[in-house]
Amino acid sequence: MVFEPWSTAVAGRLDDAGFLRVLDVVAANSLRAVFGPELVRMSGTAAAVPEGSGNASLGVLRVRGADLVALTRYDRPDLRVHFTDPDFGDLRIKVTDLRLWEDDHVTPATVNIERIEGMLEDCFLAVGLTRGFQVSSYEGVWHWLQINNVFPVADPLWERE
Repeated sequence: MVFEPWSTAVAGRLDDAGFLRVLDVVAANSLRAVFGPELVRMSGTAAAVPEGSGNASLGVLRVRGADLVALTRYDRPDLRVHFTDPDFGDLRIKVTDLRLWEDDHVTPATVNIERIEGMLEDCFLAVGLTRGFQVSSYEGVWHWLQINNVFPVADPLWERE
């Protein structure tokens, strides 16, 4: 079977409660449960899997007590989610959720960050792995953990302002 995007149609839209039920069904409670034993802690607060390994490239993680952290790295704005994983402890993982970035994809969307940062005590994180690339301080090609979307339980279908 071949997927043909042009032949798809919207069947409907879930409300908050329905979306939370779906997230709850597919969510794991630890990163190791999502990606497998090949996921390793890297550079203090990050994690990655070696090229060609791991159980999945995408998943959903249930988190309690996350924070958004805006900082500057390599002279560029950077946005990270700080949370504690049962297997890896404290992590600060890069956020790629487009709702949290301005249209230039470089500037953090301050209004949206402020809007949800108080709701992250209970949330779901769509987690994924980057394309494989080499980092000079590590041997081999690695797929790095990233946060693709942030879904606060208080407002899981929040929209960008």
